[in-house]
Amino acid sequence: MAQSTRIGASGWLLIMVGLLLALAQGANACSCFRDPPNSTPWSRATAAAAGSDAVFAGKVLAVATGIEVMGDDEDDVWPRRHFTFEVSQQYRGHVQPKTIISTGFGGGDCGFEFEIGDTYLVYADIEDNGALETSICHRTRHIKYAGTDLRYLRGEQPVTDDLVVETNESTEQGKPGVTLCGTVGYAANRSVDGAEVRLWRILSDGRREEEESVQAEQSGNYCFKSVDSGRFLVSAVEEMEEPEDSDEGPPASFRYAPLAGAYGGLQNPVEIAVSGKEELRKLDFTLISLPGLNVSGRVAFDGTMPQADLFVSLRSNNQELFRHWQMLRLQPGREFMFEGVPAGSYSVDVLFLDRAWEDWIAPAVQIDLKENLEGLPVPLERKSPR
Repeated sequence: MAQSTRIGASGWLLIMVGLLLALAQGANACSCFRDPPNSTPWSRATAAAAGSDAVFAGKVLAVATGIEVMGDDEDDVWPRRHFTFEVSQQYRGHVQPKTIISTGFGGGDCGFEFEIGDTYLVYADIEDNGALETSICHRTRHIKYAGTDLRYLRGEQPVTDDLVVETNESTEQGKPGVTLCGTVGYAANRSVDGAEVRLWRILSDGRREEEESVQAEQSGNYCFKSVDSGRFLVSAVEEMEEPEDSDEGPPASFRYAPLAGAYGGLQNPVEIAVSGKEELRKLDFTLISLPGLNVSGRVAFDGTMPQADLFVSLRSNNQELFRHWQMLRLQPGREFMFEGVPAGSYSVDVLFLDRAWEDWIAPAVQIDLKENLEGLPVPLERKSPR
Protein backbone atom coordinates (compact mmCIF):
# COMPACT_ATOMS: atom_id res chain seq x y z
CA MET A 1 0.00 0.00 0.00
CA ALA A 2 1.30 3.45 -0.89
CA GLN A 3 2.50 5.67 1.91
CA SER A 4 0.74 9.02 2.32
CA THR A 5 2.76 12.20 2.68
CA ARG A 6 2.72 13.53 6.21
CA ILE A 7 2.54 17.14 7.23
CA GLY A 8 4.91 18.27 9.97
CA ALA A 9 3.59 19.06 13.42
CA SER A 10 4.63 22.67 12.91
CA GLY A 11 2.01 22.91 10.16
CA TRP A 12 -0.94 22.58 12.52
CA LEU A 13 -1.92 25.74 14.30
CA LEU A 14 -4.41 26.46 17.01
CA ILE A 15 -5.97 29.85 17.72
CA MET A 16 -6.51 30.81 21.36
CA VAL A 17 -7.75 34.27 22.30
CA GLY A 18 -6.41 35.70 19.09
CA LEU A 19 -2.91 34.21 19.42
CA LEU A 20 -1.67 31.47 17.12
CA LEU A 21 0.27 28.87 19.09
CA ALA A 22 1.97 25.82 17.60
CA LEU A 23 0.51 22.55 18.81
CA ALA A 24 4.01 21.20 19.13
CA GLN A 25 4.49 23.72 21.92
CA GLY A 26 1.65 22.18 23.89
CA ALA A 27 -1.37 24.35 23.12
CA ASN A 28 -4.34 22.16 23.96
CA ALA A 29 -7.28 24.25 25.07
CA CYS A 30 -9.67 26.85 23.81
CA SER A 31 -9.78 29.96 25.98
CA CYS A 32 -12.44 32.66 25.67
CA PHE A 33 -12.64 36.03 27.37
CA ARG A 34 -14.86 35.82 30.42
CA ASP A 35 -17.98 37.91 30.82
CA PRO A 36 -17.44 41.08 32.87
CA PRO A 37 -18.34 40.89 36.57
CA ASN A 38 -21.90 41.76 37.61
CA SER A 39 -23.17 41.37 34.05
CA THR A 40 -26.69 40.23 33.21
CA PRO A 41 -28.01 38.09 30.34
CA TRP A 42 -29.43 41.31 28.84
CA SER A 43 -26.13 43.18 28.98
CA ARG A 44 -24.28 40.22 27.48
CA ALA A 45 -26.77 39.96 24.63
CA THR A 46 -26.42 43.70 24.01
CA ALA A 47 -22.63 43.52 23.88
CA ALA A 48 -22.65 40.42 21.65
CA ALA A 49 -24.95 42.03 19.10
CA ALA A 50 -22.91 45.23 19.02
CA GLY A 51 -19.66 43.31 18.56
CA SER A 52 -20.79 40.98 15.75
CA ASP A 53 -20.71 41.57 11.99
CA ALA A 54 -23.83 39.45 11.48
CA VAL A 55 -26.58 38.02 13.68
CA PHE A 56 -29.32 35.76 12.33
CA ALA A 57 -31.58 32.83 13.19
CA GLY A 58 -31.46 29.84 10.90
CA LYS A 59 -31.76 26.09 10.44
CA VAL A 60 -28.69 23.94 9.71
CA LEU A 61 -29.13 22.19 6.34
CA ALA A 62 -25.74 20.61 5.63
CA VAL A 63 -22.06 20.55 6.57
CA ALA A 64 -18.88 20.29 4.51
CA THR A 65 -15.27 20.05 5.64
CA GLY A 66 -12.20 21.83 4.34
CA ILE A 67 -8.76 23.17 5.16
CA GLU A 68 -7.62 26.78 5.14
CA VAL A 69 -4.03 27.94 4.63
CA MET A 70 -2.77 30.10 7.48
CA GLY A 71 -0.34 32.75 6.26
CA ASP A 72 2.09 32.34 3.36
CA ASP A 73 3.29 28.80 4.12
CA GLU A 74 1.22 26.20 2.25
CA ASP A 75 1.95 23.65 4.99
CA ASP A 76 0.37 25.91 7.63
CA VAL A 77 -3.19 24.66 7.28
CA TRP A 78 -6.20 24.70 9.57
CA PRO A 79 -9.13 22.24 9.37
CA ARG A 80 -12.57 23.86 9.26
CA ARG A 81 -16.24 22.89 8.99
CA HIS A 82 -18.66 24.88 6.82
CA PHE A 83 -22.35 24.75 7.79
CA THR A 84 -25.09 25.78 5.37
CA PHE A 85 -27.98 27.62 7.06
CA GLU A 86 -31.46 28.43 5.84
CA VAL A 87 -31.90 31.90 7.34
CA SER A 88 -35.32 32.54 8.90
CA GLN A 89 -34.61 35.96 10.42
CA GLN A 90 -31.78 38.45 10.01
CA TYR A 91 -30.99 40.84 12.86
CA ARG A 92 -27.57 42.37 12.16
CA GLY A 93 -25.44 42.71 9.04
CA HIS A 94 -26.36 41.19 5.70
CA VAL A 95 -26.59 37.46 4.97
CA GLN A 96 -28.04 35.49 2.06
CA PRO A 97 -31.24 33.39 2.46
CA LYS A 98 -28.90 30.39 2.41
CA THR A 99 -25.61 31.31 4.01
CA ILE A 100 -22.48 29.41 5.03
CA ILE A 101 -20.88 29.70 8.48
CA SER A 102 -17.34 28.45 9.11
CA THR A 103 -16.16 27.08 12.44
CA GLY A 104 -13.60 24.68 13.89
CA PHE A 105 -14.09 21.07 14.84
CA GLY A 106 -14.47 21.63 18.58
CA GLY A 107 -12.16 21.11 21.51
CA GLY A 108 -8.96 23.13 21.33
CA ASP A 109 -9.83 25.09 18.16
CA CYS A 110 -12.97 26.72 19.68
CA GLY A 111 -15.28 25.20 17.05
CA PHE A 112 -19.04 25.29 17.66
CA GLU A 113 -21.00 22.01 17.57
CA PHE A 114 -24.02 22.50 15.27
CA GLU A 115 -26.55 19.71 14.70
CA ILE A 116 -28.04 19.32 11.23
CA GLY A 117 -31.79 20.01 11.31
CA ASP A 118 -31.68 22.22 14.42
CA THR A 119 -32.20 25.98 14.52
CA TYR A 120 -29.70 28.40 16.09
CA LEU A 121 -29.20 32.07 16.77
CA VAL A 122 -25.81 32.74 15.18
CA TYR A 123 -23.42 35.57 16.05
CA ALA A 124 -20.74 35.75 13.34
CA ASP A 125 -17.72 37.80 12.28
CA ILE A 126 -16.27 38.30 8.80
CA GLU A 127 -12.91 36.59 8.26
CA ASP A 128 -10.10 38.03 6.13
CA ASN A 129 -11.25 35.91 3.19
CA GLY A 130 -14.79 37.29 3.45
CA ALA A 131 -16.33 34.16 5.00
CA LEU A 132 -18.58 34.33 8.05
CA GLU A 133 -17.13 32.61 11.13
CA THR A 134 -18.40 31.69 14.59
CA SER A 135 -17.04 29.79 17.61
CA ILE A 136 -17.88 28.87 21.18
CA CYS A 137 -16.40 32.23 22.16
CA HIS A 138 -19.26 33.95 20.32
CA ARG A 139 -22.74 34.09 21.83
CA THR A 140 -24.06 31.63 19.23
CA ARG A 141 -26.58 29.25 20.78
CA HIS A 142 -29.45 26.87 20.12
CA ILE A 143 -32.66 28.77 19.54
CA LYS A 144 -34.30 27.23 22.63
CA TYR A 145 -31.65 28.93 24.81
CA ALA A 146 -31.85 32.29 23.02
CA GLY A 147 -34.89 33.85 24.72
CA THR A 148 -33.03 36.84 26.18
CA ASP A 149 -31.17 37.50 22.94
CA LEU A 150 -34.31 37.33 20.81
CA ARG A 151 -36.15 39.77 23.07
CA TYR A 152 -33.28 42.24 22.78
CA LEU A 153 -32.88 41.83 19.01
CA ARG A 154 -36.63 42.24 18.43
CA GLY A 155 -36.72 45.45 20.46
CA GLU A 156 -38.87 43.95 23.22
CA GLN A 157 -38.68 44.81 26.89
CA PRO A 158 -36.57 42.55 29.15
CA VAL A 159 -38.25 40.18 31.57
CA THR A 160 -37.10 39.77 35.18
CA ASP A 161 -34.71 36.90 34.47
CA ASP A 162 -32.96 38.96 31.77
CA LEU A 163 -31.77 41.44 34.39
CA VAL A 164 -30.54 39.04 37.06
CA VAL A 165 -26.88 39.61 37.96
CA GLU A 166 -25.09 36.26 37.93
CA THR A 167 -22.56 36.18 40.75
CA ASN A 168 -20.24 33.41 41.82
CA GLU A 169 -21.24 31.89 45.15
CA SER A 170 -17.71 31.48 46.49
CA THR A 171 -16.72 34.99 45.41
CA GLU A 172 -19.89 36.43 46.91
CA GLN A 173 -19.05 34.89 50.27
CA GLY A 174 -15.45 36.08 50.13
CA LYS A 175 -14.09 32.55 49.74
CA PRO A 176 -11.22 31.74 47.37
CA GLY A 177 -13.03 28.75 45.84
CA VAL A 178 -12.75 24.98 46.25
CA THR A 179 -9.48 23.04 46.00
CA LEU A 180 -9.90 19.91 43.86
CA CYS A 181 -7.12 17.34 44.29
CA GLY A 182 -6.48 13.68 43.62
CA THR A 183 -4.19 11.13 42.01
CA VAL A 184 -3.78 9.66 38.51
CA GLY A 185 -2.54 6.10 38.06
CA TYR A 186 -2.98 2.77 36.32
CA ALA A 187 -4.72 -0.31 37.66
CA ALA A 188 -1.53 -2.29 36.96
CA ASN A 189 0.45 0.12 39.18
CA ARG A 190 2.41 1.39 36.20
CA SER A 191 3.86 4.81 36.86
CA VAL A 192 2.24 7.78 35.13
CA ASP A 193 4.45 9.83 32.86
CA GLY A 194 3.08 13.27 32.00
CA ALA A 195 -0.55 12.81 33.02
CA GLU A 196 -2.79 15.79 32.38
CA VAL A 197 -6.08 16.48 34.18
CA ARG A 198 -8.64 18.71 32.47
CA LEU A 199 -11.55 20.65 33.94
CA TRP A 200 -14.57 21.72 31.84
CA ARG A 201 -17.36 23.97 33.06
CA ILE A 202 -20.88 22.84 32.05
CA LEU A 203 -22.73 25.97 30.93
CA SER A 204 -26.43 26.65 31.49
CA ASP A 205 -27.22 25.88 27.85
CA GLY A 206 -25.52 22.48 28.04
CA ARG A 207 -22.30 23.47 26.26
CA ARG A 208 -18.91 22.71 27.83
CA GLU A 209 -16.13 25.27 28.19
CA GLU A 210 -12.63 24.16 29.14
CA GLU A 211 -11.63 25.98 32.30
CA GLU A 212 -8.17 24.74 33.14
CA SER A 213 -5.71 21.88 32.83
CA VAL A 214 -2.91 20.81 35.18
CA GLN A 215 -0.01 18.38 34.91
CA ALA A 216 0.13 15.68 37.56
CA GLU A 217 3.36 15.27 39.51
CA GLN A 218 5.55 12.22 38.91
CA SER A 219 3.82 10.60 41.88
CA GLY A 220 0.47 11.09 40.12
CA ASN A 221 -0.81 13.81 42.48
CA TYR A 222 -2.61 16.86 41.04
CA CYS A 223 -4.56 19.87 42.35
CA PHE A 224 -6.83 22.58 40.95
CA LYS A 225 -6.86 25.71 43.12
CA SER A 226 -9.86 28.02 43.60
CA VAL A 227 -12.50 26.16 41.58
CA ASP A 228 -15.66 28.26 41.42
CA SER A 229 -19.12 26.92 42.16
CA GLY A 230 -20.90 25.11 39.33
CA ARG A 231 -21.09 21.86 37.38
CA PHE A 232 -17.92 20.47 35.81
CA LEU A 233 -16.53 17.58 33.81
CA VAL A 234 -13.11 16.31 34.86
CA SER A 235 -10.96 13.87 32.87
CA ALA A 236 -7.37 12.65 32.80
CA VAL A 237 -5.07 11.50 30.00
CA GLU A 238 -1.45 10.44 29.81
CA GLU A 239 0.39 12.85 27.55
CA MET A 240 3.29 11.23 25.72
CA GLU A 241 6.51 12.91 24.72
CA GLU A 242 7.23 13.42 21.01
CA PRO A 243 10.02 11.19 19.62
CA GLU A 244 13.35 13.03 19.77
CA ASP A 245 14.57 11.42 16.54
CA SER A 246 11.62 12.65 14.46
CA ASP A 247 11.66 16.02 12.72
CA GLU A 248 7.88 15.91 12.38
CA GLY A 249 6.92 14.75 15.88
CA PRO A 250 3.90 12.44 16.11
CA PRO A 251 3.18 12.19 12.37
CA ALA A 252 0.49 14.32 10.77
CA SER A 253 -1.33 14.53 14.06
CA PHE A 254 -3.57 17.39 15.13
CA ARG A 255 -3.54 16.14 18.72
CA TYR A 256 -4.56 18.41 21.57
CA ALA A 257 -3.22 15.86 24.05
CA PRO A 258 -1.10 13.19 22.33
CA LEU A 259 -2.07 9.60 23.05
CA ALA A 260 0.79 7.78 21.36
CA GLY A 261 0.98 4.10 20.54
CA ALA A 262 0.44 1.44 23.19
CA TYR A 263 1.47 3.74 26.03
CA GLY A 264 -1.37 6.23 26.00
CA GLY A 265 -4.11 6.11 28.61
CA LEU A 266 -7.34 7.91 29.47
CA GLN A 267 -10.10 8.14 32.04
CA ASN A 268 -13.71 8.74 31.07
CA PRO A 269 -14.90 12.19 32.16
CA VAL A 270 -16.48 12.44 35.59
CA GLU A 271 -19.22 15.01 36.23
CA ILE A 272 -19.10 16.82 39.56
CA ALA A 273 -21.00 19.66 41.22
CA VAL A 274 -18.94 22.14 43.23
CA SER A 275 -20.49 24.21 46.01
CA GLY A 276 -19.01 27.34 47.57
CA LYS A 277 -19.71 25.78 50.95
CA GLU A 278 -16.92 23.22 50.39
CA GLU A 279 -13.22 23.72 50.92
CA LEU A 280 -11.69 20.53 49.43
CA ARG A 281 -12.82 17.91 46.93
CA LYS A 282 -10.91 14.69 46.21
CA LEU A 283 -11.15 12.89 42.86
CA ASP A 284 -8.87 10.00 41.84
CA PHE A 285 -8.44 8.63 38.31
CA THR A 286 -7.43 5.17 37.10
CA LEU A 287 -6.27 5.32 33.50
CA ILE A 288 -7.23 2.75 30.88
CA SER A 289 -4.44 1.62 28.57
CA LEU A 290 -5.01 2.33 24.87
CA PRO A 291 -3.36 0.15 22.20
CA GLY A 292 -2.11 1.83 19.05
CA LEU A 293 -4.03 0.54 16.00
CA ASN A 294 -3.85 1.05 12.23
CA VAL A 295 -6.61 2.25 9.91
CA SER A 296 -6.11 1.86 6.16
CA GLY A 297 -8.35 2.27 3.16
CA ARG A 298 -9.00 4.01 -0.12
CA VAL A 299 -11.03 7.00 -1.26
CA ALA A 300 -13.95 5.67 -3.33
CA PHE A 301 -14.70 7.88 -6.33
CA ASP A 302 -16.04 7.08 -9.80
CA GLY A 303 -14.43 9.21 -12.45
CA THR A 304 -11.50 11.61 -12.60
CA MET A 305 -10.27 12.69 -9.20
CA PRO A 306 -10.50 16.41 -8.44
CA GLN A 307 -7.42 18.53 -9.11
CA ALA A 308 -7.62 20.13 -5.67
CA ASP A 309 -5.22 19.28 -2.85
CA LEU A 310 -6.95 16.52 -0.87
CA PHE A 311 -6.44 15.21 2.65
CA VAL A 312 -7.93 12.30 4.57
CA SER A 313 -8.91 13.13 8.16
CA LEU A 314 -9.42 10.83 11.15
CA ARG A 315 -10.71 12.49 14.34
CA SER A 316 -12.19 11.27 17.59
CA ASN A 317 -15.93 11.79 17.98
CA ASN A 318 -15.95 12.39 21.73
CA GLN A 319 -13.64 15.36 22.25
CA GLU A 320 -14.28 15.31 26.00
CA LEU A 321 -13.13 11.71 26.34
CA PHE A 322 -9.92 12.27 24.43
CA ARG A 323 -8.82 14.35 21.46
CA HIS A 324 -7.08 12.52 18.68
CA TRP A 325 -6.78 13.82 15.14
CA GLN A 326 -4.60 12.77 12.22
CA MET A 327 -4.48 14.01 8.63
CA LEU A 328 -2.72 12.62 5.61
CA ARG A 329 -2.23 14.24 2.23
CA LEU A 330 -3.88 11.92 -0.30
CA GLN A 331 -1.63 10.38 -2.95
CA PRO A 332 -2.59 9.62 -6.58
CA GLY A 333 -3.35 6.00 -5.67
CA ARG A 334 -6.15 7.26 -3.35
CA GLU A 335 -4.86 4.97 -0.58
CA PHE A 336 -4.13 6.00 3.02
CA MET A 337 -2.96 4.51 6.31
CA PHE A 338 -3.25 6.01 9.79
CA GLU A 339 -0.89 4.50 12.36
CA GLY A 340 -0.87 4.49 16.17
CA VAL A 341 -4.58 5.27 16.57
CA PRO A 342 -6.06 4.59 20.04
CA ALA A 343 -9.19 2.43 20.19
CA GLY A 344 -12.36 4.50 20.10
CA SER A 345 -15.06 6.10 17.96
CA TYR A 346 -13.88 8.15 14.96
CA SER A 347 -15.03 10.01 11.87
CA VAL A 348 -13.02 9.54 8.66
CA ASP A 349 -13.57 11.81 5.66
CA VAL A 350 -11.96 13.72 2.79
CA LEU A 351 -10.97 17.37 3.29
CA PHE A 352 -10.28 19.96 0.59
CA LEU A 353 -7.82 22.81 0.63
CA ASP A 354 -9.46 26.25 0.67
CA ARG A 355 -12.91 26.48 -0.97
CA ALA A 356 -12.71 23.51 -3.37
CA TRP A 357 -15.07 21.67 -0.98
CA GLU A 358 -17.99 23.70 -2.36
CA ASP A 359 -18.18 21.48 -5.48
CA TRP A 360 -17.95 18.11 -3.71
CA ILE A 361 -19.77 15.90 -1.23
CA ALA A 362 -17.53 14.05 1.23
CA PRO A 363 -19.70 12.32 3.87
CA ALA A 364 -17.88 11.15 6.97
CA VAL A 365 -17.52 7.44 7.64
CA GLN A 366 -18.11 6.45 11.26
CA ILE A 367 -15.93 3.70 12.75
CA ASP A 368 -15.77 2.06 16.18
CA LEU A 369 -12.12 1.07 16.29
CA LYS A 370 -11.31 -1.97 18.43
CA GLU A 371 -8.70 -3.69 16.23
CA ASN A 372 -6.67 -2.93 13.10
CA LEU A 373 -8.96 -1.92 10.24
CA GLU A 374 -8.13 -2.51 6.57
CA GLY A 375 -9.88 -1.68 3.30
CA LEU A 376 -12.03 1.17 4.64
CA PRO A 377 -13.84 2.90 1.73
CA VAL A 378 -14.20 6.68 2.18
CA PRO A 379 -16.72 8.16 -0.29
CA LEU A 380 -16.30 11.25 -2.43
CA GLU A 381 -18.97 12.55 -4.83
CA ARG A 382 -19.21 15.50 -7.18
CA LYS A 383 -22.20 17.75 -6.55
CA SER A 384 -24.86 17.82 -9.25
CA PRO A 385 -24.90 20.98 -11.40
CA ARG A 386 -27.38 23.54 -10.13
